Amino acid sequence: MIILNKGKLVFDKEYKKSVKTTRKTFHALYTIYCHFLKVNLQIKDELTQEITDKIDRKFSKAFLILLNRSIQHTESIMLLTERGLYGDAFVLYRNIISDSDMMCYLHFKPELIDNFLNEKQDTYQKDSVFKNQFNDHVLRTELEKQGMKSTTNIFNLFSKASHASAFGAQLYSRRAKNDNNKFYLKYGPGLERERALIILFFTMLMHKDFANIILWHRKENHLNTSSKFWINISKQIEKMDKDIQKISCLTTTALDKMEIKRKDTK
Repeated sequence: MIILNKGKLVFDKEYKKSVKTTRKTFHALYTIYCHFLKVNLQIKDELTQEITDKIDRKFSKAFLILLNRSIQHTESIMLLTERGLYGDAFVLYRNIISDSDMMCYLHFKPELIDNFLNEKQDTYQKDSVFKNQFNDHVLRTELEKQGMKSTTNIFNLFSKASHASAFGAQLYSRRAKNDNNKFYLKYGPGLERERALIILFFTMLMHKDFANIILWHRKENHLNTSSKFWINISKQIEKMDKDIQKISCLTTTALDKMEIKRKDTK
């Protein structure tokens, strides 16, 4: 971005307007998002203590490493989305999918946790065994084999946005108001309520998923889920179900309208 005199950015005025409108329009989503973020921060504190107490140390360490990434990703997505910078928000959402998939993969492959934790800067590039254990295709194949819902299609779609791709550039463009077959290059921020709804909703859901993943892992491994803390976590997850269901219907409609195909870009 170009810096102007007095420390202002070129699009400062547009950003302020977009942030104000987005927060007002999607107030309910912000409330749910913050609720689940706080739940995950509570889980972070509990797992940190359990690591000290030598309870499920390896998986908890791996989970916290991934949760740390994911929380920063989700916060970045919120900042980008409310400023109308949806393309990069989609790219970061792709990274969150990777974090979530890795959490589940390590649950099914606990024998690989040491390799995950001990990775060095060039391990993936130089160690063919490591690469064959942790590449995206292997992860998704294993998760599908275990009966988990596939994330391949949405991951591949958002991967397009992370590369110099004409097709992926549609996620950085604005759909024409009266012609769903056309996209216009926007060269900066621009509020689009349907895209904002989609990104904010799925980002909020990922925070819920992280909390559910650690509960599921603990139950499957016969770890404590009956303490006051974990019972409260379960209740906090269920607390927002009705509100999520209401917003889910609106998001489905928005997704249908935002179907990405090969279309004209001007």
